[in-house]
Amino acid sequence: MKFRVRLLVLGILAVSSACTPTAQDNRIQGDSPAAIMGSIMMLRDRMSEEEGDEFISAVRTLKMVVTDKVRPGDTTPQFISMVRGRTPYEVVQTAKTIRASIPDIRPRR
Repeated sequence: MKFRVRLLVLGILAVSSACTPTAQDNRIQGDSPAAIMGSIMMLRDRMSEEEGDEFISAVRTLKMVVTDKVRPGDTTPQFISMVRGRTPYEVVQTAKTIRASIPDIRPRR
């Protein structure tokens, strides 16, 4: 399962890199966990509340699916490489695709 998700994420990232480029200041920037999170929060602050909530939810989804974390929510090198250079729109679209590919594992009543 982890391999499938990782393969899916890599495929999505390859496809999303072909998107039309936008201004550099609308992309996630940084090399360290603190710089990446600072950039994410700065971008979030420029959005409406609804857009910002969707973006942060997408960031949390991507943090959840990375496989190199020690604790849930870690900002890891894999997560950094997954989001660096991407726009909030690209992050949201990637997270939507990942969410759609994970089967519902809750018990049915």
